Amino acid sequence: MRQFIGITLLSIMLLANPARAEVVVILRQSAEASGNYIRIADIARLEGPREQVLAVAKTVLGPTPPRGEWREINRWEIEQRLLEMGITAEVSLTGNELVRVRGNALQVVDQSADWTTTSDPAGLDATLDQRQPERRETNRQTSSDPELPGKTENPSARLENRPAAPATLSPRLREEVEKAVSSYLSDRYQRSDVEVVAKLLDNSLILPEGAHDFTVVEALEGRLPGRVTLSLKARDNSGRELPPLAVSANAEVWGLAPVAARALYKGDVLKAQDAKVTRIKMEAGNNYLAPDPRAVAGREVRRPLNQGEAILATDTQELPAVRRGSPVTVEAVGRAWKVQALAKALADGKIGDLIMVEDSSSKIKYQARVSGIGKVTTLSKP
Repeated sequence: MRQFIGITLLSIMLLANPARAEVVVILRQSAEASGNYIRIADIARLEGPREQVLAVAKTVLGPTPPRGEWREINRWEIEQRLLEMGITAEVSLTGNELVRVRGNALQVVDQSADWTTTSDPAGLDATLDQRQPERRETNRQTSSDPELPGKTENPSARLENRPAAPATLSPRLREEVEKAVSSYLSDRYQRSDVEVVAKLLDNSLILPEGAHDFTVVEALEGRLPGRVTLSLKARDNSGRELPPLAVSANAEVWGLAPVAARALYKGDVLKAQDAKVTRIKMEAGNNYLAPDPRAVAGREVRRPLNQGEAILATDTQELPAVRRGSPVTVEAVGRAWKVQALAKALADGKIGDLIMVEDSSSKIKYQARVSGIGKVTTLSKP
């Protein structure tokens, strides 16, 4: 009977392929950038679903170097930037290990229209160009280099026609801007359980009181959680689209994560009941486990943890759920049935790994995926 079950398992299983990355980023050896900021799209070719590709492509890696100068960007920097900005789609980096980026613009100048802040707000990153609109207008009429001769236009006449604006944002405008920023940053995580709460760091934005329909164009600088700078646009009372402006905010990240259901001690091997999932404020630099108590199962505690404290990947180490030579329970699952058999593991394996096992009766060897402590699973064809 056991031999029959083993043969049945082999005849119905479908080996589960490892999940492919949603987005493939193929890094070039060198590239040129002419805008204010270097984006992933400037230094790589991207493949994958359109929505995920666009999110990755627009990610800002840093300011563009001056014309003729080079900057080197390596894979680690790109991975860190994606993590900081909450890009959670599976991303695979291939191609060159390092990209040399050369600036080819005459001058790295903010090319947006002349709608800007009244002054350089202290909360904005120093790398963000906050040149006054007079200078931008002169550059547009004469040369991209403000130091070149030929400035003949007096920009004050144009500024006189600028619509009046309050010195500080009203509570309504502030709330609307923070809502738009929070929504945009929350969407970057592509996880329904994660919410970003943004609070403006500067209140001296020039916006007419009737401004509405706020939309974030892109994230320029910063990290999540922490301080971020974004490009924002809106419409006035007449429906005319207002030129983009820079907005700086402090972003808090709240999400679900496993926390200790009891006091944990160094050396404890965790079970699912040792953790519970709750909503916490996530701190920068922490590597949180998946919001599922089963994510901690089989992990060994590396330092004492208090009850209610978040269980981080760095606080634990993953132990093999299956040991080489040990007996394992093999499950084959269909739509309305499940078959179990015994086998021997031919390699160590963590949860999610594909390993070779040997059927205890037929001695036939095949692959199975580790699904728990002492358990492996094969999947039937749909």
